[in-house]
Amino acid sequence: MKRMVFFAVFFCWVSRGEGEGERRVQIVNATSVPSISLEVDGREDYPDFPQGLYTGDAPVSGETARFGMKEKKEGVGVERVVRYGGGGVQTVVLLGDFRDILAEPIQNQRDEVKEKDGKNVFVKVYPGCMGGGGSVRYRWVNGMGDRPLRLSGKRQEEVEIPPFGSHASEGQEACAIFSARAGGKELAVSMTQRGTPRNAIIVFYLKEGEPAFLRVFEPPCACRDCAASPRQEGQEHE
Repeated sequence: MKRMVFFAVFFCWVSRGEGEGERRVQIVNATSVPSISLEVDGREDYPDFPQGLYTGDAPVSGETARFGMKEKKEGVGVERVVRYGGGGVQTVVLLGDFRDILAEPIQNQRDEVKEKDGKNVFVKVYPGCMGGGGSVRYRWVNGMGDRPLRLSGKRQEEVEIPPFGSHASEGQEACAIFSARAGGKELAVSMTQRGTPRNAIIVFYLKEGEPAFLRVFEPPCACRDCAASPRQEGQEHE
């Protein structure tokens, strides 16, 4: 069996041919269950993938991949087809609690993705690239399916992010403190960087029913044509 290794940052390297650049992928488990198993294209690459970690060393090829995710405690499983966008850096974020989607979604809950299995599990792919010029982009993802997230900071006016929604804070300082509030709980999110500033994704999820978050710094972009590729917000996948 493949030996599990967790890294602070993980890259899946995919050869795309001469002149086409390369795609690198990191996978983030921000589901609201303690642990999942993850299959990529039928291979159980991560039999025990705890929430709040980002890792993965499964080979990724082509423009799509099939993710099979199973909640470890109850054994509820789902499949999602992930479509990667262009070359360069890709961050795949796994969200949800594997429960049945509510027949009447709560206010502001995004419901444009209606999975056939009816399970509250979403996968988002975020293209990213290194920051520059002393300012960075912090992308906030609300993976809490039952509550909105309110966010504010020195350079960020207060904004409400709906369940499974996201918000990009552009032009931010490499060292900054943000205030995040959800379900009556307030969390201080401190971003401290030294050296060349980098963009980051901050994902909120539920841990034992309480809001928690993790920071995922986007890897440096080595793709030659990345700068010419259009930026896309997180794409949801069925």
